[in-house]
Amino acid sequence: MLRNAALSILLLSVLLLIGCGRTREAQQGVQAARQLQQTGQTTIKTGEGEVQIKTDKAGEQATITIEGESGEKHSVTVGEDLDTSALSLAIYPGATQQGGQITETAAGKHLNFVFTTTDSFEKVADFYKGKYPDAKVSDVKMSDGHLLNIGIGKPPNMTSVAVQQSKDEADITIILIEQK
Repeated sequence: MLRNAALSILLLSVLLLIGCGRTREAQQGVQAARQLQQTGQTTIKTGEGEVQIKTDKAGEQATITIEGESGEKHSVTVGEDLDTSALSLAIYPGATQQGGQITETAAGKHLNFVFTTTDSFEKVADFYKGKYPDAKVSDVKMSDGHLLNIGIGKPPNMTSVAVQQSKDEADITIILIEQK
């Protein structure tokens, strides 16, 4: 799924380059798209550095790494079942991971994970309030749902937990965000 999305984005970029009269770059893009489709990875070299795109075999996880001229690297990994071992926040017991994003730069690592559970909003909220009793808590009830936001830590290591329930959804969504 992500491999197809990465391929679609790459091909759209190629079409834009062709439209701008940049045929050499467009040809490189077509070659990169073919390689991504065949092997699950590709590298595009530019005058400013290089871009690497890798997907897992099932196409459920993709990593895009950009390396600049001076060697600095930035990467973003997205997927449905990412490794949560770097996360220091508590994962609600029995929650199911729905997706996530891990961004790594010279400034640090940003983790963003989404989970769902069928437990009640109150049970999930009580779990996180109990785990982080000194955190700043914002509890907002709206006509179309309920949102609990728990702010933990201080800049630059911002960490938060969001528990939300939409009026139309039975499941509770838990978003864990951590800056390291």
